[in-house]
Amino acid sequence: MTWLLAIAAIAQAPSAEAWRALLEIPISTEPVAIDMTSLAREQAASKLAALGPQLVRDRREPRILLRAAEWLEVLGDPGAMDYAENARTALAELQRTPEQEVQLAEALVRLNRDTEAAEQIAKLPLGAVRSRWEGERLRRQVERLAQVDLVPRGIARWLPLSLASLRRPSDAAGWHTTLDLSIAALEGAVKLEPKDSVLHRLSADAMVARAYVESAERWIIERQTVSLIPLSAFIRFKESASLASEDPLAQAEAYEVRVLHETEQAGSESSKWPKDAVKYLEGVRGRLKSIAEGPDALMARQAAEILALISVREQRLEEGLMWLERASQPASERIGWVRFRVLLGVNKLAEAVTVGEAIPGRDSLPELAMGLIAAYDRLGRNEARDGALIEARHASPTDLGLMLAQAVIELRKPDGSGLPTAVGLLSDAENRATGDPLANEVRFARAVCYALLGDLPAARAALGKITELSGIRLAQAKKLAG
Repeated sequence: MTWLLAIAAIAQAPSAEAWRALLEIPISTEPVAIDMTSLAREQAASKLAALGPQLVRDRREPRILLRAAEWLEVLGDPGAMDYAENARTALAELQRTPEQEVQLAEALVRLNRDTEAAEQIAKLPLGAVRSRWEGERLRRQVERLAQVDLVPRGIARWLPLSLASLRRPSDAAGWHTTLDLSIAALEGAVKLEPKDSVLHRLSADAMVARAYVESAERWIIERQTVSLIPLSAFIRFKESASLASEDPLAQAEAYEVRVLHETEQAGSESSKWPKDAVKYLEGVRGRLKSIAEGPDALMARQAAEILALISVREQRLEEGLMWLERASQPASERIGWVRFRVLLGVNKLAEAVTVGEAIPGRDSLPELAMGLIAAYDRLGRNEARDGALIEARHASPTDLGLMLAQAVIELRKPDGSGLPTAVGLLSDAENRATGDPLANEVRFARAVCYALLGDLPAARAALGKITELSGIRLAQAKKLAG
């Protein structure tokens, strides 16, 4: 009788083919974010190129040197300090006009010569300019003390400051106080020059920085956070976008801030947002469309890119792909990468492969290689998949996604010959996967591995650790595991 029950159990056991059919090389479903840093640097590079002839002609003119320092700073080029120092040196030799006194203050702020900058700013007449540079000086002081390298634009750029506040809580209170003073100065400048979009943005930026510090402080004490987009910052970003109606970055910031604000208040489901929020976002998209159809080629291209990513995020895929095509004129490596990720995300795999294969150095970029490998796999181009995987693993042997991709391929071998290799890969991958978006995919592959080895209890335990997985694979696997 026992023998008959065993035979029946074997007959009813799920086949290895059923388990292997659940395996897939994952494609990232994360929405492609608006890359504010790259867009800001693109604008800075354009302005720097336009400034080139003046730099050659007026190489000792402080005003020109400071603009070069500004754009190089946005680009992250250390040469920015050289230009700021050249401006400071030139100004030190002059009998300065009131305008040049302001230029000296700017140069000292950009050079992080804090004590001298404070003294020079104090000499300026009371007004918006003095308040602006005092606010900037104080904000930069916090950046320097926190030892964080901050990218030029985007709300998330303040995350390193929050992390620094968590690591150094005794310093965070001082940073909070300094940012209070920075905001007070910048708000003073806004009141004096309410039509200056830059002042609104600088003040908003400092407010968000303070919110990140405050959120870390509250987390340490109460294990709670605060709104990272305070209402005052929201208002300033909104005003900046309204005043800078031809700047796609200002519109993108306004859009992102409003989405974050509503998400914090009402959740991520936009149907639950208030009508005025929906109307406001429609207005932002309208301004972006106007810029995209305008005469400035760079601004039009950037607006098209932003509209593409907004449309894809809002599930208006065909509209997003249309804008993405417009953003690709002229083509660039960066926009090629954006197109590749979007096309992958909307399952246009053949088009994604064509775009991805055209990006230089694709085998040395793990995320790009992973996307191509997954696309090849779904298209049945196994030879291309295996060749890309070999090259990518050679370039990035410890990349989690590539390790997972190889493990999946090994597990699929019908004769079971890939199991030993897969066991080693998945063990290593699971050790590296803590906190990684691919962690659940690694656990799923390991569950399948256990099942193929005949250890269903271990497979069930591995499946029990999975918190979320795309599609219905998890439910199917749990059914197979019993």
